[in-house]
Amino acid sequence: MKQIQKRFPANVTLTELTFLNDPKVDAELYAYLQSMSYPDPDTKETKVRKKDLPSQETIAKEVLNCSRNTVGTHLKYLKENGYITDTKEYLILNPKEDYIQVLCSK
Repeated sequence: MKQIQKRFPANVTLTELTFLNDPKVDAELYAYLQSMSYPDPDTKETKVRKKDLPSQETIAKEVLNCSRNTVGTHLKYLKENGYITDTKEYLILNPKEDYIQVLCSK
């Protein structure tokens, strides 16, 4: 199996809100998006094709065990705080903070 690097924000500062210490960040949702992502060889961005994602309702019921509104609210928070950029076709997982790299099989 080919190994693909996946990155997760890992800034551990306590002087400001970060991915790891912000209680409004849904790390489980972000991890799910990471699991659906792939590296774009041209732009070096980590992307998720929107057409490949199930509906927010499906993510809520089958992945996160919460309501669709909660998924929408948490996704909006990730976008507003620069962790995700929403384009017409993709969700781009931005390199907002210092990272640790985690290897995942694809």
